[in-house]
Amino acid sequence: MGHFLAVTAIHTESVSEIAQAISEFMQSYGVTHEIVPGATPPQEATDALIFSPVNGWVVVHWPDYFNVHDFPLVQSIALGDRT
Repeated sequence: MGHFLAVTAIHTESVSEIAQAISEFMQSYGVTHEIVPGATPPQEATDALIFSPVNGWVVVHWPDYFNVHDFPLVQSIALGDRT
């Protein structure tokens, strides 16, 4: 069986804006989470990684098995449906 990746590219230069939008979405569903600086080694099973922009695109690599949840979250961010 293969390894399923969920990766999203968002056309922006602001990592902090994307981190905040993701955080607000998670809060709206009662998901416990925290924003941790990059100094900590990531845990692929539980951590989303947000990469600095390249050519105006910020990339988010979602945790393992998150591929069924990334579309609703990214659609919410894109449409500004944050609560």
